[in-house]
Amino acid sequence: MNKTGMGVQKTITVDGAVDDWDSSMLIAQGAANDDPRVYRPDAMYELPTDLYALYGAYDDEKLYLMWEMTNVQDVVAPDEEYPLTDGTLYEQMNLPMFIAVDTGKSDTIGKNGKTWDGGTLWNSGITFEKSFNRLIAVSTNGGSDAAIYAGSGDGLIRRPWEKELSRGSN
Repeated sequence: MNKTGMGVQKTITVDGAVDDWDSSMLIAQGAANDDPRVYRPDAMYELPTDLYALYGAYDDEKLYLMWEMTNVQDVVAPDEEYPLTDGTLYEQMNLPMFIAVDTGKSDTIGKNGKTWDGGTLWNSGITFEKSFNRLIAVSTNGGSDAAIYAGSGDGLIRRPWEKELSRGSN
């Protein structure tokens, strides 16, 4: 994704409609169908989504995010319905997404986003190079605990309801 902007200050009505959103809120823009795997002969069996754009807005209390995803099968194999039939994507498969946020506060999460015990969130294997202090995690099928995670210099707290205590404290 290519960084475009920082979003805008605006309160969004969280109702599933997209009419509150516009291009001024674009944070990052990608290219649809940029995964070379979609051109393989068996590509129609790949997960058919491609993160295309990320939008953001904020007010005094909340951060609002919307991402646009494309169905690459519409380009590669428009006559095939497999990936989107029978709830394949949203009910059976899990497409986890993580967004690292730097709010500007000093409580930076250390260890490249690894958990206090050295693991990674949802056993994803994902770590981060840049500084951040909140991690937004969502799952397309609800198979994992969608939440905002915090931490300390000791790393990411695996479960968001754990208190932000230094490692080894009660």
